[in-house]
Amino acid sequence: MRSSWPALALVIAACSFNPQGEIDGGGGDPDAATGDPDAAAGDPDAPMAIDAPVAIDGPPCTPSCNGDMLMTCGGMPPETCPAGCGTTGGAHCLVFQPSNGVPTAAAIASTVDLAIASGRLVVFNTDDGSITSYDHANADPMVIRGAGTGVIAQIDFTPRTQTGAPEMGVWSLRTLSLPDANAWVGFRGARVAAVVAAGPITVRGWIDVSGGQDLAGATCTSCPGAGGGLGGTLNAAASGCAPGGAGNYSTTAWETGGAGGGMATMGASGGASVIAGGAPASIATCSGPSLVPLAGGGGGGRGATSGGSGAANGGGGGGGLQLTSLVSIVVDGADAEVFSGGVGGDGISTAWGGGGGGAGGALLLEAPSVTLANGAAVTANGGGGGAGHLANDGEFGRNDTQHAAGGVGDGINNDNGRGGVGGVTAVPADVVGLPSNGRGGGDGTGGGGGAAGRVRLNTREGRTPMTTGAVLSPAASIGTRVAQ
Repeated sequence: MRSSWPALALVIAACSFNPQGEIDGGGGDPDAATGDPDAAAGDPDAPMAIDAPVAIDGPPCTPSCNGDMLMTCGGMPPETCPAGCGTTGGAHCLVFQPSNGVPTAAAIASTVDLAIASGRLVVFNTDDGSITSYDHANADPMVIRGAGTGVIAQIDFTPRTQTGAPEMGVWSLRTLSLPDANAWVGFRGARVAAVVAAGPITVRGWIDVSGGQDLAGATCTSCPGAGGGLGGTLNAAASGCAPGGAGNYSTTAWETGGAGGGMATMGASGGASVIAGGAPASIATCSGPSLVPLAGGGGGGRGATSGGSGAANGGGGGGGLQLTSLVSIVVDGADAEVFSGGVGGDGISTAWGGGGGGAGGALLLEAPSVTLANGAAVTANGGGGGAGHLANDGEFGRNDTQHAAGGVGDGINNDNGRGGVGGVTAVPADVVGLPSNGRGGGDGTGGGGGAAGRVRLNTREGRTPMTTGAVLSPAASIGTRVAQ
């Protein structure tokens, strides 16, 4: 922007010099009074105007980049560019580009700073876009955003299709913050979830996209997290990207456990006896390390039934969540957690097989700057398989680096019908090769453990995430995103 002061014109009163040597103030010149034609023709005796000095403008100002600073004009202070400063097409702050085609426009236009109140659980419903605040007992509902697409209560919600993966529900905000350990956020529904914020995302509380609850918040073994696979039940097969197969039954043999759900690896087989346990499915349609496209974990298979009655349910798979900030993400401190564990399979107190554990889900955190502070946890571990012959459920996928335990069996070392452990790494042997993989010596073998999910951290080019002292399980894959 260029600034100049207008030139000040100095107007000197017209005067003339006549041959007689008299100075005429303009009122006594007979030529002027009679309209002397020589005056208009350039008569040297005609009045002369004297201009003021010409003002000289400074050089034109052009915005420029100085590292990550945009140097502006017109006296404005420099602007810090979180994603860097670019010069193509003129100097400007670059905009970080989210994964999975999530647009930035609605976030940049948003005016909503969503701060989760301490003592409240705020549920984002990917089915209808609603956002509702509850107390920690899922009571006292308060609507923050009603159901529907587009902008409602100044918050945008848009469903997006993905190739080879569930639909995604995308909310746009200016900022998102969980100020302390008593501020909770949950994501539920059939779509995977994404939140894109133009400003910072700060997590000092708990974000949960795991399974284990229905839309109303009731406990439910087979229910998945947002966009995850259902655990198998008596009336429905397990679902998701790599669902565990149901346990097997024979009138001349014994009942076996269901297989664990898959994600980073295949889930574990259900325990075998005379006949095979439930079989795990291929992970060919599950999300790869980049989490593009984004999908949740597969559900665990149900245990075998005897004559078509009774069944141990498989655990639901963890859900899929993408958190994108155009500035920064900070998960700060020992009480800060982002979690997408698989649900442990049900045990059963008859001769039937245990349910397979659900796989861990998918957690994608990306911003120009990503910081997981000391003690913070970002985990997507698999659930343990349920026990056969005993009503001992598999453990929920844990929020540390330890395997979720399988349901405890009976017999020597409690191994008769013990459920398999949940996965915590992307190494296939982590689940499949463990000796507690649902083995049993008679009726009612255990369910297989669910596989680990995936964690991905993306920053701007040239940066790496800060994770010193944080808990990451499974280990995160690291990447970058372009800015333009």
